[in-house]
Formats: sequence, structure tokens, C-alpha cells
Amino acid sequence: MMNPTIGFFVVLATTLCLFVSGCDKEGPAEKAGKKIDETIEQTSEAVEETINPKGMFEKAGEMVDDAVEGVKEGAAEIKEDVTDAIEEHQEHK
Repeated sequence: MMNPTIGFFVVLATTLCLFVSGCDKEGPAEKAGKKIDETIEQTSEAVEETINPKGMFEKAGEMVDDAVEGVKEGAAEIKEDVTDAIEEHQEHK
């Protein structure tokens, strides 16, 4: 269920975007609209985090996933380097 305040800001941001989208040159209104959009996005994320907070274990799991992905990428690079070295060594025999 969407918070009415968030809904208001979404409608406001959409209206501002439509209003300033006709301009070719970025003027003060468009700059203000972009700042409002950024603020709404940050507020929405903060509200979502408050409503549905990530627990300590979920955050730890994400960190482990990122680490595993990094290890996989590193291992693939090492495998490629070793394969290249073996092929180069065999060519010089």
C-alpha cells in the first residue's frame, strides 16, 4: 500500500517533469524539477527502507554474494592468464 505522501510527491514530480519537458534549454524550473525528483527518490527509498528494512543477515548475505562474484571474476582472469602462459610456453618448445 502506497503512503499518501509518497503518492502526492510522485504526482508532483510527474507534473513538474511534463511541465518542463517542452523546454530545449535547461532553465531554473527544470533544475528545480530534477532536484525535486532526486529528493523524492531519496525519500521513497528511505520510506521503503523504514517499511521493509533489510536485516543484518540480509545485508551480510549481499556482501557475501558480492565477494563470491569478485572471486569468480578473479578466478576467471587467473585461468585466462594461466591458459595464455601455457599456450605461449608450448609455442616456444
